[in-house]
Amino acid sequence: MGHWVQTYYALHGYPVGHPKNKNNSGPRRFNNNKSAANNVSEGISTRDGNNVVGILEAQLKQLLSLVDNKNGGSSSQANAITKPGLSKVASRSWIIDSGATDHISSSSKLFFRKDDNCSLPPVSLPSGEKANIVAKGSLPLNSVYYLHDVLCVPTFKVDLMSVSRLTRGLNCSITFFPYCCILQDLATRRMIGLGKQRDGLYYLAALATNKSVINSTSSTNKPACNLTFSSTDLWHNRLGHASLPRLSFIAKNFLNFSARSNNACPICPLAKQSRLPFTSSVISSIKPFEIIHCDIWGRYRHLSLSSAYYFLTIVDDYTRFTWIFLMRHKNEAQSLLKRFFSYVCTQFESRIKTFRSDNGGEFISLRSFFQDNGVIFQHSCVYTPQQNGVVERKHRHILQVARALKFQAQLPTQF
Repeated sequence: MGHWVQTYYALHGYPVGHPKNKNNSGPRRFNNNKSAANNVSEGISTRDGNNVVGILEAQLKQLLSLVDNKNGGSSSQANAITKPGLSKVASRSWIIDSGATDHISSSSKLFFRKDDNCSLPPVSLPSGEKANIVAKGSLPLNSVYYLHDVLCVPTFKVDLMSVSRLTRGLNCSITFFPYCCILQDLATRRMIGLGKQRDGLYYLAALATNKSVINSTSSTNKPACNLTFSSTDLWHNRLGHASLPRLSFIAKNFLNFSARSNNACPICPLAKQSRLPFTSSVISSIKPFEIIHCDIWGRYRHLSLSSAYYFLTIVDDYTRFTWIFLMRHKNEAQSLLKRFFSYVCTQFESRIKTFRSDNGGEFISLRSFFQDNGVIFQHSCVYTPQQNGVVERKHRHILQVARALKFQAQLPTQF
């Protein structure tokens, strides 16, 4: 029977008291910790949890190496200060504490706003002792980020940074990993700070000097987390061909690029084009039956009382008078139209001059009839019902009236 990888002694080392637990367990435990750390770091870039930043393992290692280099020599330390992306917070070390309710500083020398007359209760320590608060104020972390409502407690030997206060004050999230923690801006999803784990505590090691990502380079290292801002056209393409006002808003509030472009995008007209609006339909005839509009509606899902599925609608252009004929089949339209022509000629002593409809086969098949009677046949373009808008709007009105009557009569929904 096989072993689970979590309990495989040859990989993780033998437990204490096991006959095979010898001096070689130390190196194996070290190698196992290294592989476990690699597995955890690989999960950073693939995990899709709450507010986990999308940063690669190599980038995190480069950031940590940059932080380590600030104590290595004068050249790397000066570079960390002069480069615009990564700032040296201060000579003091801030501990990121998730158990602290307030920021606590052991000195008030860096306070730019201080209240020496604050009457606050003493700070309660885990040991049960009390520590007096001598002042309360604000101090800068760098040229961009500040800590407010910082309590000055001289008896403290360390400076504590409250996680709850920090996330609310900077509007950020803090994600803790086995060897570091990352500060991520909630609005832009950018990485704005980095903390390094040392002796079981997380120390603030780097903080962005502008409201951008941490982008620091040295003479020998590649950028740890580098976003190269290009021209307006590039960001226009990246953002799905956003409009220029949207690009200006994004450039002003989030990204650092110039939202000005004199080049016309050839893709935008193809992707965003819309059909031009049709002009409103007006009466163009000067007497009844000079122009009539015709269309067929159906098929309806239920038979009418006269066993009809369709209805033929005829609208006079001048009077907007409407005739409706119920039909069981669409091919009945030809005989109905011929009868209607005779009806107009007999009852109104007038002749229909122009007939407008869509490209339905029932109307196209009457072309010879129209020619024999001297009627001009006008049909709309394919897939353009707006050109037959008079009778189309009449259909909408008829259906709205029918629906209202059904709701008023409280008929079952099957009708």
